[in-house]
Amino acid sequence: MSFSLEKSKIITLFEKHTTLTPLEIDQPRIHGAQFNLIYFITLAVVPSTEFTSTHFFLRLSKPLHPRIKTQNEVGWLTFLRKYSNLKVPKVLFWSDSTNELGYEYTVVEKLPGESLCNIWETIDPQHIVQQVVDIVLKLRVLTEDVPCNWFGGMTADGKPSAFIEVTSYTEEHINQYWPLSDYPNESYETLNLTRSFSSWKEYLEARIQRDIYVIDTHQSCVSLRTSFRSRLQKLLTQSKVIQENKGYIAHRDLHFANLLWSTETNSISGVLD
Repeated sequence: MSFSLEKSKIITLFEKHTTLTPLEIDQPRIHGAQFNLIYFITLAVVPSTEFTSTHFFLRLSKPLHPRIKTQNEVGWLTFLRKYSNLKVPKVLFWSDSTNELGYEYTVVEKLPGESLCNIWETIDPQHIVQQVVDIVLKLRVLTEDVPCNWFGGMTADGKPSAFIEVTSYTEEHINQYWPLSDYPNESYETLNLTRSFSSWKEYLEARIQRDIYVIDTHQSCVSLRTSFRSRLQKLLTQSKVIQENKGYIAHRDLHFANLLWSTETNSISGVLD
């Protein structure tokens, strides 16, 4: 990310939320951190009895999915720490507002271990696969502990929320390809699915309707308004095409940069993002 933050603002932030002044503030180079700017914070003491470390990460979020992305991350981290033994970071404090720093942010406790993307070549690949499969299976089992069934994300207080995935339009994309001068009525809310759904089938139907809306609205989609649009419209009337499937909790970005490895225990010591 191309922005940075003055250290004085970080000091003020921590003094406000923890009454502690950071001893050290570093900006590490972290592989795969394309959508966040990350600072490594060292405190003099453990901030409360809920934590075991004096080391924390401050993550400033690139403004792609306002409020929804930050809420989703905090909600799932809180849920996983409450209902599972998966090793995920504990949240110290967070904000889905840009008022304090100009960006949304989360502050999480640093987990032990080294990024798997840096050392995977030194580890038995079969052992890594077994560990990752174990994480996937644990998440599937946790589906039964969700208070109610829905397809989507989660708010910070554990309620159903929107599902962010690869077809979601980001603020960056909208600003570039949907300028206000040409599309004054369009926004993040009009171009995305900003709610949860009762099922996979309901979600897919809404997605198709959203795609049809984009085709009808954007001037670059004129060539798609004949045969392609009619095919999409036909999908909505063919219920057998859209099969109903059971949903499961899943980590949709479970690559090596989001896994920490302990060389002492020879196992995954943390799951990130």
